[in-house]
Amino acid sequence: MSAVSISTLKQEVKDLQEAIPNLETQSNTILSPERIAENISFSDAEPFSTEGLENRIQEIGQTGYLMSLPKEMLFIIISNLLPSNVGILARVSKNWKNLCDDYRYTLQRRHIDRIAKGQYTTNLLLGHGEKVDCLFEKEHVLYSGSIYNIKIWDMKTGQYTSTLWEEDKVNSLQIHGNFLYSCTWKTIKIRDLATMQCCAKLEGEHQKSSFYCILVEKDVIYTGTLDGKILIWDVKTQRCVSTLHNDGGIRCLYKEKDFLYVGVSGKIVIWDVSTRKCISAWQAHENDVYCLSKKGDVLYSSAFDCKIKIWNAATGKCTTTLEGHTGPVFQFFIDGYFLYSSSFDDTIKIWDLTTGECVATLQGDQKGILCMHKDEDILYSGGWDKSIKVWNFTASKSS
Repeated sequence: MSAVSISTLKQEVKDLQEAIPNLETQSNTILSPERIAENISFSDAEPFSTEGLENRIQEIGQTGYLMSLPKEMLFIIISNLLPSNVGILARVSKNWKNLCDDYRYTLQRRHIDRIAKGQYTTNLLLGHGEKVDCLFEKEHVLYSGSIYNIKIWDMKTGQYTSTLWEEDKVNSLQIHGNFLYSCTWKTIKIRDLATMQCCAKLEGEHQKSSFYCILVEKDVIYTGTLDGKILIWDVKTQRCVSTLHNDGGIRCLYKEKDFLYVGVSGKIVIWDVSTRKCISAWQAHENDVYCLSKKGDVLYSSAFDCKIKIWNAATGKCTTTLEGHTGPVFQFFIDGYFLYSSSFDDTIKIWDLTTGECVATLQGDQKGILCMHKDEDILYSGGWDKSIKVWNFTASKSS
C-alpha cells in the first residue's frame, strides 16, 4: 500500500463521519493506515435518515482513497454500518457491491466454520409415536406432522402443547397468513391459527388422488399428487379450477412469478401457470425429485439418488453436482451463500455454493432424517426414529 499522509487520512475519516451519521472516531488520536481499524468505532445510535447518503458516499468513493485501503480495513467500516445502510453502500458502485458481497460471505463463512467446530447446542423433542414427515415453524411455534396427527410445540419453552388429529399421514405443512395448511393423502385441511379450528377441507371429486405436496399463495393453492396431477384451487371458493397433467408422481413444487417448477418422478418440469402450458422438462435425477428451490437464474434440486444438483434455470443444463450424502436427500434450504441439506443417512450437510464444497457435516443421535425447517439461527430436523432435533446455531454467531 502506498504511503498516505496523516492529514489526508484524517480528512477521509472526517468525510466518512459526515456521510454516515452514526460513525464516531476517537478524536485527538493520531491515525495511521496500520492503526485505522483500531481507531474507527461506531455508536449504538438508533437508525438514522439515509436521505442523501448515497450521493455523499459516491463523492467519497470517487476520490479512490477508501477503495485503496486493505479489504480488512474496509470490512471494519462496513461491519459497523446498520444492515440497511450496507445495502445502500452496495448500490453506490460495482466495486462497493463486490466488497459488500465479500463482506457478507466472509461473515457467513466464519459462522459456518464455527458450526463445523461444534459451536452449537441441540435439544431433542420426543412425543410422536411414528416417524416425523414434515415440519413448519412460525413465531416460535413448531408444527410437526406424522401419521394421523400434527403436534404443536412452544419453542420458547421447548414444550409440547397440543395435538391436531388427521385421518391419514401428514405429508406436508405450510403456513400462509393466519392459516395452517395440512396435506394428507386424501385431504387438504385449512385451520385458523388463532383457534386451530378446521375452517375448510379440500377433497371433493379429487378424493381418489393421493396428495403429496402443497404450495399456497394469496388466492391460490397448488397441490401435487402421486398420480401426476397438479390441482389448482381457488382459496375463496375452495374449488379446483384447473388441473395440470404430468406423467409421473409429484413430490415437490416451487413457484416464482408465473412459473411453477415441479419434481415429476426423476424429472424437472416447468409450467407457465398463466397459460397452463408446460414450457420445459428434462430428466434431472435417477430417482424421484423431492425438493426444488431457485435463486436468481439458478435452480436447485435434490432427490432419492442422494445427489443435489445445480442447474441453469433457463437452459436446463446441470452446472454442479453436490455429492457426499449416502442416503436420499429429502429436503434442503438455501441461506445466503450456503445450502443446508438433510438426508436419510442421518446427517445434515452444509455446502458452500461459491465452491461446491461441503464445509460442515452435522450428525447426532437422530436416525433417518426425513424433513427439515430452518428459521434464522434455529434448524429443526424430523426423523424416522420419531424424534425432532433442534439445532441452535446462535452460539456460533456470538463467538
